[in-house]
Amino acid sequence: MRIKGIIKPGMVSIMFLAGFTCSVSSLMTSANGYTAASIQMSATINGLAQGETATLLIGTETADLEVQNALFEYQINGTGESIHKDMSPVLEDGMYLLSLKAPDHYFREPKGYSFSVHDSAIVNPTGKAITFYLKPQPGYPVAEAVIMLSAPPKQPIPLTIPPTVTTDQPYPWQILLVAVVIAIAIIALVVALAIWWHRSGISKNT
Repeated sequence: MRIKGIIKPGMVSIMFLAGFTCSVSSLMTSANGYTAASIQMSATINGLAQGETATLLIGTETADLEVQNALFEYQINGTGESIHKDMSPVLEDGMYLLSLKAPDHYFREPKGYSFSVHDSAIVNPTGKAITFYLKPQPGYPVAEAVIMLSAPPKQPIPLTIPPTVTTDQPYPWQILLVAVVIAIAIIALVVALAIWWHRSGISKNT
């Protein structure tokens, strides 16, 4: 049984474009074995003066902990108060760096957060919040730090228990020997007292 129908040229074009789009999407997903997904993250910036701007950069990191290839940029407009910024970057599983680019007269504490994405989620075992503090530059050279957001939690330092000092238990013959020596000493003392008492009585009689 054959079903007859009329397919207009416009319908053919739409079907072709839809199929082509699905094919391209599947190729982009399976090209490197990872699936990019929207990652929900937020950051808090403190100390940015009103009228000044800063930029949050997300990308791959270099050996000196700088953003090598910025994948996403978010502009922050200063208000003089704490600023909360929600972000939804589309990232594959891997290692990334979130860095704050601010005017040079600020000291960034920290300058960025290094994190990893696994199964379309940020690995953050300690639940640490992303918070930046912009402070005046100190009068001495100091390096700006990068916090490892995906580092495992620190294990508590085990307390060292000092070894128990044990003394050697005396043998039974040692206990017996001590008892004999004490008994002999007591007997000798009694005999000496008896002799002394006897001689004292003789002296009085004479």
